[in-house]
Amino acid sequence: MESNTEKRENQASKYMQMEKFFTKIIKNPSLMMLWGDIGTGKTTFALQFSQFMLKKNKKVFYLLTKRSSHSHLINRILGSNWNGIHSNFVLWRKNTLYTQAKVIFTWALQIKKLKKFFKEDKVGLLIVDEITNSYILEMGSKKVNDKLNRQFLTIMATLANFVREYKIPVLLLNTFTMKNKNSNASENISDEFIKKPIFKEKGTKNKEKGNGTNEYDEENENDEEDENDEDGGNIKDTEKDELGDEFSEKKEKLTAVPHGGDLVGFWTEFEVKVQRGPHPSVMVFKVSKNKLDYSIPKKWNWSLDSKGF
Repeated sequence: MESNTEKRENQASKYMQMEKFFTKIIKNPSLMMLWGDIGTGKTTFALQFSQFMLKKNKKVFYLLTKRSSHSHLINRILGSNWNGIHSNFVLWRKNTLYTQAKVIFTWALQIKKLKKFFKEDKVGLLIVDEITNSYILEMGSKKVNDKLNRQFLTIMATLANFVREYKIPVLLLNTFTMKNKNSNASENISDEFIKKPIFKEKGTKNKEKGNGTNEYDEENENDEEDENDEDGGNIKDTEKDELGDEFSEKKEKLTAVPHGGDLVGFWTEFEVKVQRGPHPSVMVFKVSKNKLDYSIPKKWNWSLDSKGF
């Protein structure tokens, strides 16, 4: 049994390791993705990264795309005063791809204004939690899917531009799907999408209005695009599992890959997979892509408790 002193020392050691990790990321900003199963601490990690930047007096823009509010988790990691009007942590809750795209365009405008006013980079971190959630849920007819692909690729191009032009690290959270190793599961991304200019200012009609706090909720959105295209917008019915014995034969060929495939992977420069370890409170982190050659271990463990990693 560890004494309370040993526990505090171990926790301090883990936090120092995490600080070292965050420092490497912000010194050489990238479009990075943390992906893994539900309940492995991805949002907790993102909030601790936010806390690290807030202590440096930097603003953090956080886009939450899931319907769960995470209010208790946010309060636990950042404290109950995170939602004050003078807080540097700004949260948007949007659960359609269209409104998420509008938020990310708003980020571009705000970053420009802050840099012009303060003559320095005031925004230190951008987070999307989760990047593919709405994209997957809204898939339907071919017409709808083509529209979603255009919106999603524009979002990814804009996020990549934040890193390239403003040197702001962008963290994407994502879940995964199981794919056959021998199948070609990647999507083809045409130059038409990749080279297309990102959002133009004339494409927006209304500015996002604050509500006296640093939180913007989906319910306040009144100018959402009409997305009721014919046969579109419906979530596909879940197919019944009829694999039976065939699944057992092919089980060894299945591997976990992030949702979105090349639609996301084309843009990311650094990816880390997180999964449960041998102990329920231990999470295993594995680097799955490292284009920038960050000098960090390829694999490490962090313990997760109510206070975070």
